[in-house]
Amino acid sequence: MWNGTRIQTGFDVELYGTHCCNGQRPTPGCEHCLEVYDALQAIGLSILPEERRPSKYELSPFDQSIRYSRMRKDRPDVLLTITVSHRNHPMEWIDECEVRCLNEIKQKLRDIGAEQRTWNRQKAKELRKTETCELAYPDLGSLRGFHTAMPSRVS
Repeated sequence: MWNGTRIQTGFDVELYGTHCCNGQRPTPGCEHCLEVYDALQAIGLSILPEERRPSKYELSPFDQSIRYSRMRKDRPDVLLTITVSHRNHPMEWIDECEVRCLNEIKQKLRDIGAEQRTWNRQKAKELRKTETCELAYPDLGSLRGFHTAMPSRVS
């Protein structure tokens, strides 16, 4: 709050990966959930801006949960949240640095085939055929999409 008014202090980018249960009922916190989380974490780390900026980025810890949403067709999803905020003053209004970082993160996600609220299988296949570097995480098929919650961090 700033003088009694709610202000936006950052952004949350939510990455969802689908829990593969091979016909079995998924169990929150199981080894498959952890594998999906590990893949999301590797993706999350790879899409963060590399140079030091006035912004900071935090990846949520593994919370041993499975999430279902009609927006994602009630799939059993694991969530990783990337929070973008000011490095030294996390309760200040967002500025052009946070917006720039958010836009770069979203573009890097699109570059690997992720799209807001959906997964682009064809684009991911094309990228895997043309990428010259080895990916440090399992098949990108586990990343189904991303969602940018805006305003996500309001104080």
